Amino acid sequence: MIYVTHILKYFHYIIHFYRYVGSSVLPSKNYYKKSFNPSNDYCLHEEKITETQSQLNNYDKDNVDNLLKALCFISFTNEDSEDCKVKCHYMYYWIGSILLKMLKEENSFSNLIEILNNGLKHISGFNKCKCEFFKGNKENFKKMKIVHDYCLDHEIFQQTLSLNNNLCDSEFKAYLEEAVSTYESVYDNCNSGKPEHYCSELRKHVPDCFKSKLSNLKCDIGDTSEQKGLYRLNSDLIVERRTTNNLSTFNFSHILMSVTIPLVGVVFICFFLYKFTPLVPWIKMHLLRKKSIRRNSDDINIQDIR
Repeated sequence: MIYVTHILKYFHYIIHFYRYVGSSVLPSKNYYKKSFNPSNDYCLHEEKITETQSQLNNYDKDNVDNLLKALCFISFTNEDSEDCKVKCHYMYYWIGSILLKMLKEENSFSNLIEILNNGLKHISGFNKCKCEFFKGNKENFKKMKIVHDYCLDHEIFQQTLSLNNNLCDSEFKAYLEEAVSTYESVYDNCNSGKPEHYCSELRKHVPDCFKSKLSNLKCDIGDTSEQKGLYRLNSDLIVERRTTNNLSTFNFSHILMSVTIPLVGVVFICFFLYKFTPLVPWIKMHLLRKKSIRRNSDDINIQDIR
């Protein structure tokens, strides 16, 4: 029965592994999911954020609070660490996405980025992380954001479309067409003789995207209700894994069935052999006989030594 216990433990690990994989998010969103929680209050020293806060009084309070939390989150990191570079990279796109929702005027984007750059210098202590966020303008940031996310998510999109026979819903198709079109336009511009200023910044963030051109992804609108790994486009132009109850139940129930049926079969066979065949008594007798032979052999060896 020890064998059955090991099998149970093994399948327990398998179920937890698949549950983890099924809940994973897109690579472009994974950093925020793991590292940054805007519901946390990262700004412990309120006097340090007062000056920056006063310059943002004309904007929505919730958005401003989230921007300040992002700055405080960065400010705890050591200046020369790799973590500082990573935070400056990912938080730039998180901050920029908030600014897109806040702003109506085109030139306000670079002005607010400047305020946030200066604010971070004031909030961060000596030898602490100070980002120099790329200023640009609103339209250029939109392109950067689309290309950045598309580059990070390209491989998983490709795999998912392959599993789904290149079928998708209308929302994902619209997103994909815009992302592919924007990426190809930016790629051509950044590899031309007169690249836009944001190209050098993008190359730092997603270098593999500009070494060689990514394959062109396409999908056709079709019934995706029974497909695996579906994606949808939410109202903030962020693509994320579909997490409806029906889909998660569908996926997990199939995993559970594929694990449970073989397990029940193994347990039943072990029980049948134990209860209705002489296999177990035979094994016990065989082990006892081997033990007796070994003991006799040891006795003979001891006598020989003496």
